[in-house]
Amino acid sequence: ATGAVTQGVMAQDVNNEGQTAKKQNQIDEIIVTAGKRESNLQDTAMSISVVSRDDIENRGLVSMEDYLTTIPGVSYIISNTVNFVVIRGITTGVNESQSTAGVYLGEIPMSNAAIGQFDIRLVDTERVEVLKGPQGTLYGSNALAGLVRNIPVAPNTNEVEGKLTFNASAQDESDDYNNSIEAVLNLPLVDDQLALRIATYKFDNAGYVDAISTPNVEGVAAATGSTVIVEDDVGGSTVTGGRATLLWTPTDNFETSVVFGTQKTDLDGSSQEMSSVGLRKASYLNMAHGRNDVIETDYTSLVMQYDFGSAMLTSASSLMRSDKTLSYNLFPYVPNAFLGQGQTDIVDAMDVFSQEIRLTSSLNGPIQFIAGLFYEDVDQDQTQISSDPISAAVFVDADILLDYEQKAFFGEISYKIDDLWELTLGGRYFDYDRGDRNVFNPSVWFPAAVETPVDTSEKDQIFKANLSFTPNDNSLIYFQWSEGFRLGKGQHLPAASQCDVNGDNRLDGTDAVLASSIQSDSIENFELGAKLVLLDDRLVLNSTVFRINWDNLPVAIVTPGTDTCAAGTTVFNNLGEAYSEGIEVEASYALTPNLVASFTTSYIDSAWTKAALPAVKGEQLSFSPNSTAVLAMQYNFELNAYSGFMRTDISYIGEYENSTQSALLPVSGDYININLRAGISLDQWSLALYATNLSNEDSTIASLSGDVNIRVTPRKVGLELAYSF
Repeated sequence: ATGAVTQGVMAQDVNNEGQTAKKQNQIDEIIVTAGKRESNLQDTAMSISVVSRDDIENRGLVSMEDYLTTIPGVSYIISNTVNFVVIRGITTGVNESQSTAGVYLGEIPMSNAAIGQFDIRLVDTERVEVLKGPQGTLYGSNALAGLVRNIPVAPNTNEVEGKLTFNASAQDESDDYNNSIEAVLNLPLVDDQLALRIATYKFDNAGYVDAISTPNVEGVAAATGSTVIVEDDVGGSTVTGGRATLLWTPTDNFETSVVFGTQKTDLDGSSQEMSSVGLRKASYLNMAHGRNDVIETDYTSLVMQYDFGSAMLTSASSLMRSDKTLSYNLFPYVPNAFLGQGQTDIVDAMDVFSQEIRLTSSLNGPIQFIAGLFYEDVDQDQTQISSDPISAAVFVDADILLDYEQKAFFGEISYKIDDLWELTLGGRYFDYDRGDRNVFNPSVWFPAAVETPVDTSEKDQIFKANLSFTPNDNSLIYFQWSEGFRLGKGQHLPAASQCDVNGDNRLDGTDAVLASSIQSDSIENFELGAKLVLLDDRLVLNSTVFRINWDNLPVAIVTPGTDTCAAGTTVFNNLGEAYSEGIEVEASYALTPNLVASFTTSYIDSAWTKAALPAVKGEQLSFSPNSTAVLAMQYNFELNAYSGFMRTDISYIGEYENSTQSALLPVSGDYININLRAGISLDQWSLALYATNLSNEDSTIASLSGDVNIRVTPRKVGLELAYSF
């Protein structure tokens, strides 16, 4: 229904002519936990979009790329190993010092001040909740602009059940095929008390970019003694993973769950193209270590809940380990003999521990509250080596070490003034200490070892106020003012002997101050929302207008280069201010008991109000389409006592900038994506046929340099077979 997706229509036997006909046309209710308590989506006074379990299955959703671009006010950019989730236009692009939107898997924060968003595959997922606008009071620094919450299916303590799903598809622009297998098994171990649920998966995705030889790359290869890669269908990937959840409910008042999970992504080359050599084509030089990026993430959580009757006490502990091995060929970015034969190798290991304890009330009176404590500890050890594999010259050899602790106290209190009005006030106090230690070992660009330890600490608080008005059971109007923040960090600085020759503490060729840390930035959000259920519960209409002021934001200042300071050397300063304002609309309408239509749209105007070169006051923020729209229709039918469906999803992504205007990058977006899917259930079996990007749209979704681009994934046509028990 709402949430940019179509919900199923309530299926009921005809037993009471008038009442049943009415109920068959109604849109299902959706329960969310975005406010850290269960509530009906239509009764929750905040902007939330939901992708339900039925939507995931009926649309064949697997990754963030499949659904985030259909959520109003949200855009998504993927560049091999880097994900950009952009909510309400709040981002500055590829030079972003830290992500602005958070990701959770259940109670596990899968993003923090040191890493971007983790794209967990939607296997055995109950729903996805996309919270728009700052969620700082309840979710902290991980949610400057909003949050994506993936809620897994909970174990069933009463029934043995499971599902096995096979998927295969042909990929345009590729001789390879996509295929996947998913398996889910639920085992009750003690009736009504103990159950184990296991989900495993493997996705093989075909590459569709051809590595070709050109006179330019041949010339660089001859000049440097390297060789050229000539290979079809590079950029494929294999994603494998699994999750095991053990749920124990020994009493009516107490339950605990333990989750063990892992996901590994192997990338076979890059899906980036070089526009100078042709559509979905690129040129590469062989690298000493080849090109096979590997990202592996392991996670564990322990959640315990005790219901006192008047309040629920929750303890959520989690551990996450992320290991990355990445290699980048520099030729696409520097296609000449000076550096083009070089490569950058990155080995990154990160450990994250988080602990949250909260008390959520369920009182009978007009007052409700949430109060909690949060703790996070992050350790990162990263090695970056940029080198020439032919001459063995090492340009940069750096060790990047990070250690930070964050502590916070948060709370919200709601007061129901009367039957119509409710006031909610919230706040969060945070305190963090962060140490960044960067060691530059002797290399061509750093002849002598350089070490730049930086300690950063900060204490501050943010607040929230929400006033809601409920004139009847089918209407909710609310106004919310809320703040969000993003933790600061240290930054390593270029050698003063090279980039501050005159000793004025500024990056040569710019006005950037050589500050050893990036301070916290913050946003202030004003929004007015309405949630309506109309036409005998057949039409759900939700809309929000908002204005965001973004202050103290880090601006990437890049030097054009001097005799001693390399062009592209970057320093971040907290000089920026920006705004984002717009409207989001979501509607679902049950035209008949079997036909449901949904329409969503958004318009966002975001721009710099204060900037420093290369950003300019008044220009649009990056990766933020001015307009988006999605039209979806699903028809459910019965065929010889078997149920089936047909649906179409048509999405429009408006035009957007890839960087500041001074970067001279072309705009992206301005394309239409059409997906079709039809399925039928035959007892325990189900079969679905589908096509994504039906028109084989080839528009650019991101330009990373003047020549390096990422395009819309080509058309796929496939089938899915599943067996449930």
